[in-house]
Amino acid sequence: MRVYFCLLLVSIALVSCSKSDNASLQQEMQFGTEVRAVMPQQAAVGLGQSQDIGVFAKRSENPIEVNNIVSGIDNKRFVTNGNGLFRSEDLSVQYPAGQRIDIMAYHPYRRQLSDYRFDIDLSDQRRQADLDFMVSSNLSSVSSVLPSPQLVFERQLAKIHINISGSAGISMQGIRVALRGMRTGGFYDFRDEVLSTASNSIQDIQPLLTERGAFSRLLEVTIFPQRVTNAQQFVFTLANGREYRWELPTDSVFQQGYRYEYDIVLGGGEEIVNPAPPRIYFETPEIPQGTPRALYVTHMMPGNPTVRNYSLLYDTEYKMAYWVAYPLHASYLGTSGRSDAWGFDPLINMAFQSNLFRGFGIANTDRGHQIPSADRTVSTQANATTFYFSNMTPQHSRLNQGLWANLENRVRTWINRTDTLYVVTGAMATSTADPVVEFVTDNTGARVARPKYYYKAIAARTRNTYETIAYRLDNVQPINNDFTQHSISVAELERETGFVFFPTIPNQVKQRVNPSFWQ
Repeated sequence: MRVYFCLLLVSIALVSCSKSDNASLQQEMQFGTEVRAVMPQQAAVGLGQSQDIGVFAKRSENPIEVNNIVSGIDNKRFVTNGNGLFRSEDLSVQYPAGQRIDIMAYHPYRRQLSDYRFDIDLSDQRRQADLDFMVSSNLSSVSSVLPSPQLVFERQLAKIHINISGSAGISMQGIRVALRGMRTGGFYDFRDEVLSTASNSIQDIQPLLTERGAFSRLLEVTIFPQRVTNAQQFVFTLANGREYRWELPTDSVFQQGYRYEYDIVLGGGEEIVNPAPPRIYFETPEIPQGTPRALYVTHMMPGNPTVRNYSLLYDTEYKMAYWVAYPLHASYLGTSGRSDAWGFDPLINMAFQSNLFRGFGIANTDRGHQIPSADRTVSTQANATTFYFSNMTPQHSRLNQGLWANLENRVRTWINRTDTLYVVTGAMATSTADPVVEFVTDNTGARVARPKYYYKAIAARTRNTYETIAYRLDNVQPINNDFTQHSISVAELERETGFVFFPTIPNQVKQRVNPSFWQ
């Protein structure tokens, strides 16, 4: 965060104007920006020079309404000259002196809003940038003592990308595509920070098609976040009138801020096409809307930004990850060994992380990894990413070094019997039996939540079939080191934690466990 100082020209006349030693100097309101990276393809970058934002300032801890707006900062337009800072378009907006405020911002800017609502119409998909609606509400109780704070924007809608091609020389020239059964109308209410859709707005959507040659097209469509019913489908119509359909799987989920990528090949005798699950995010649990204090972070593999490493959902108050999700196969393993490169996660503000350069200093308590060090040994740099403090929790030593280690070792053996393992390792600060959060302290005396239990949810993919299993282990000294006694179904773990694991896998698969597979 850059700090900017105002240079004040002081004159003798200023002495006569000073009526109080407590008078506060006002400071121009300006912001840095960041778009939160929900997926690997969406890098955490700031908004660009050609973009603008709308800004509201209200009395701290009050809803947005006319009577709570401060200093007339009510949908003010802010722009940037490309230096990374957004300032009011006439450079006149200042922080109110001596008053703490909450700031909300959004993009793209609209001069006119109706009753603090941003109306959304997805029927016209020709300009995808105009549909990239995002909101920032991370700045609360701020004042002029914070120079150039960072607005962190979160995308509110979801996107689908489909790479369409034709088999056996089928041309894409003249192809038409319609997405049927989707709602196209809705609004975002800044007062309660809720996105709503209009039930009477269901109509066909014409996605944006970009030519990639005679035999391929890129399809882009922006939709509202939703759980799919049995009525939504893509219809692909070739120039000769031949139709193909992709019926979206019932109960699959399109989450806020995510971009889902598919490959579809048209041709052959089948009119129904069924692409493989999206190439990314498969292991990422569904994130409940309104999860408090949660940061979603994705790390890519060092030296190869096209390959994902792991993602985590991090609680900034408890200073622990609810889960760390990652793929596991032979390409992630090697001979680097353990780096012991303890350090802060570079993608999370250090103020939100525990300081654990040394252990917790508590008897029988280890700095327990969630993604294991031994799961990322292809290089020293990759292994170092497992030693980020965001990946650590206070774990009972006997559990960490015995029962938990045995489970981790067994999981790695399963990569030999499947194409890819998808693993979600997590920790919960409360349980159904014990809702009270227990805290320990880090190296600086800051509080860190001590998990009540740990879990793993695992999905094994072999071609187009899946096997699933889960484990739940209390954060206590175990009676023995037999992890098989702690196996449950993924569906049971979902009920316990409240998270939806592997959202694209049918529920019936998550409800069963095949013991012969998990030997």
